[in-house]
Amino acid sequence: MRKHLFFRLIFPVLLISLLFCIYRSHANTIIVDCGGSGNYTIIQQGIDNSTNGDTVLVYPGIYFENINFNGKIITVASKYLLTGNDIYINTTIIDGNTTGNIVSFNNDENSDTMLNGFTIQNGERGIYCHETSPTLENLIVKDNYGFSLGTGLYFRGSNSVLKNSIITNNTGLSIPGVGMIHFGGGLHIWDNSNIILNNIEVSYNSSYVGGGVYLQGCTVRFTNTLIFENTATYGAGLALVRCADLQIINSTVTDNHGGLGAGILCVDNSHPELMNTILWDNIPHEVVFSSSGEPNSISLSYCDIRDGLAGIFPQNNGTIIWGFGNINEDPLFFGGDPFSYELSENSPCIDAGTPDTTGLHLPATDLAGNQRIYNGRIDIGAYEYQGYGIDEPDTSFIRKLYLFQNKPNPFSSSTTITFISADYDRIKDYTLSIYNTKGQLVKRYYGSKDDFWVKTKIVWDGTDEQGRQVAPGTYLYKLEYNGNAVVRKMVLLR
Repeated sequence: MRKHLFFRLIFPVLLISLLFCIYRSHANTIIVDCGGSGNYTIIQQGIDNSTNGDTVLVYPGIYFENINFNGKIITVASKYLLTGNDIYINTTIIDGNTTGNIVSFNNDENSDTMLNGFTIQNGERGIYCHETSPTLENLIVKDNYGFSLGTGLYFRGSNSVLKNSIITNNTGLSIPGVGMIHFGGGLHIWDNSNIILNNIEVSYNSSYVGGGVYLQGCTVRFTNTLIFENTATYGAGLALVRCADLQIINSTVTDNHGGLGAGILCVDNSHPELMNTILWDNIPHEVVFSSSGEPNSISLSYCDIRDGLAGIFPQNNGTIIWGFGNINEDPLFFGGDPFSYELSENSPCIDAGTPDTTGLHLPATDLAGNQRIYNGRIDIGAYEYQGYGIDEPDTSFIRKLYLFQNKPNPFSSSTTITFISADYDRIKDYTLSIYNTKGQLVKRYYGSKDDFWVKTKIVWDGTDEQGRQVAPGTYLYKLEYNGNAVVRKMVLLR
């Protein structure tokens, strides 16, 4: 009797495990290459001929099409999935040819459905998610233009995760005179969606309401997010309507321009909570509450907000919860050309975030891919100041030279190191050197033979001068010219 009972209890578990193993063993990789070397030349063909668990691997090229996952629980990815090299994000492009939704999820796709490593451009809307919850990673969504709500990305009734992505230069069109009002140039999230966004840049988007982000009746958490240079008549950075559950953590909202609420506009029972966040130079206002509708509130702690309490305009329709650690000091962004919102060495935001990060669910790295907590206490903003390490750089030299943080960082196979110089006449005299933490030279690149240019990208594959793989760990890379140097850190994983 006991044997029969044990069999009845354990048999369903064994059967499910067996079916799962059979399911995984039949997962295939389908190659899509517009050059003709794969299984298909069109991404939609790869999706249509896939089954749950498959990977549709897309080779570099421009694919002029609009794709729909049609309920498939699959991964559609560029070669970034295999290499971690950003070049595949930039060179694997899905182009909507000015029509429709470029990528659609509207057939109950779940978090095991993934889109990874593409540039999504030139449609009426970049990505459309309706009552689905795909995972979206390592994307550039840009140059979309039209009347569709959420010209960059649209989420309705979705529980998605979006991370390591750039949403830029998406334009929502409005005709106010006939009642055609656009909401959400970069992102439109509403209708009970629950979205997590980590390591996101939202920039140069425009709309009538919510140039960068429009949120309505949803739950959202932003972490390591940079929202800048967006425009709108109402809520250039973020526009919130009946948004009672919004967290903005270690983010930077700056240089957004519009009419009412250039940084954040709160309407009709909206209650954002900000921590370790910079609100600076949003013109004309950092935060505004709508004067009509249900009362709003905003909670701030360990934030840097221009003009402090005076930077918030409640318009007699809400409450300001002014917590611990807030400051009103110029964040002293690094600047340069292109402008960097990383913190310079004298920034008051360094080591000024909350002493206790418990429960914040922070990613391991900041927006630039650097260690998120450096020197024992978290910084305010999307970027963590890393210090210069060895050889403090000459500041006069910095004005002519900018060494970017390598990407990805940490990395496991290869990483790209980028720098910009204003002194091209002497570029051949520059060197880029990689050292281990003992100060031993690992590899060196020379301007005279490694094609250094005004903007130079060097891909390091984790090998030394003899082509041998080096051990995982922390490495320093130093750009030098005429005795001046700029130094950054990177982390190699295996």
